[in-house]
Amino acid sequence: AMEEDEYQSYLDELKGVDSIRRLSKELYPKVSFQTLMSIFAHHYQNIIRGRRRQVNLRTCVDRYYYGETVVEIGASWGYSPYMIIRYILENHIRNTSRSQHPKGFKKEVSRLIRNPTQILDKDIRNEVLQCVEADLHCSPYHDNVRMFIGEEYEYILQDKLNNAGIPFLSEDDLKDEGYDKTPDVRLLVPIRVGNHVISWIDSKASFGDSTAHERNRAQIQQYTDRFGPGMIIYWFGFVKYKDPTNLVYLASDFPDVCETVSKKIKVTKSCRDIKGSIFYRAGVKEGKELDKID
Repeated sequence: AMEEDEYQSYLDELKGVDSIRRLSKELYPKVSFQTLMSIFAHHYQNIIRGRRRQVNLRTCVDRYYYGETVVEIGASWGYSPYMIIRYILENHIRNTSRSQHPKGFKKEVSRLIRNPTQILDKDIRNEVLQCVEADLHCSPYHDNVRMFIGEEYEYILQDKLNNAGIPFLSEDDLKDEGYDKTPDVRLLVPIRVGNHVISWIDSKASFGDSTAHERNRAQIQQYTDRFGPGMIIYWFGFVKYKDPTNLVYLASDFPDVCETVSKKIKVTKSCRDIKGSIFYRAGVKEGKELDKID
C-alpha cells in the first residue's frame, strides 16, 4: 500500500505520457508504468469533474462557430474536448430537431457519438472524430479500453482461484441466481488471509486513491451486508485506507498463500502475465501524447 504523501508527490510530477515514462523508469520496480498511468488517468478525470462548472459551454459553442477547433477550445480551458463536442452536438440537434424532450436529445447525442458517420453535418462529424481520437480519458475509446482491462483482470482473478482450487461463483452466476448488486466473485468456501476472513472478492483494474475508497463505500456496504467480509483487489495499487467496519481487506494482487477451513493453499502463478496487460498495450497509442495538465 502507498502512503498518502508518496501518492501526492507522484501527482505533482505527472503531467503527461513523457513524465509517466520518466518516472516509471526511476521508480521501477517499486511503482510500475501501469500504476502511474492509472493514477494519472484517475486524477485527470477528477480535474475534469471539478472544472465542469468553470467552463462556459455556451461560449465554447460560439468559439466553435467562429472557427476554432474543439480540441483547441478544450486546451484553452484545460477541459475535455469530448465533453465539449457532446454539448455542441446536442445544441446542433436542438436547433435542427422538432423534438422538445431533453432526454431524447441526450440519447441521440450518445447514439451519434457511437456512430459518427450518421452525423449529417460534415464539420461536426469531423470534430467528433478528432475529439474522440484526442481525448484518451473521457471518450468512448477510453471507456472501451477500461472495459477490456476490467474484463481481463476479472479473468486473471478467476484463473488464480481455479489454480488454487478455490470454488466460487462469478458475477454472472450470482445474477443468474437473482442477485442485482454483486461482487465479481463470491467464494463458496471462505478463505483466510492473515487475520481476515474473505467471503467475496471485487476486482478493480485501477489505482485506489482516497476518492475511489469513498466512492466505493456504498457499493461495498451492500456486499458486506449480503455476503459478509470480503476483499477488494486494486490491481494497480492503492493508498492506505482503514476500513471503518473492518470487514474489507484491500490488496493489490491475490495473495500467494491463503487458508480455507481445511487446508493452507499456495497459489501458483497465473497462466496470464499481468505485466502483459492490455492496459500497457492499449492504454497509450504509439507516438501519441496523453493530455497534459498544467
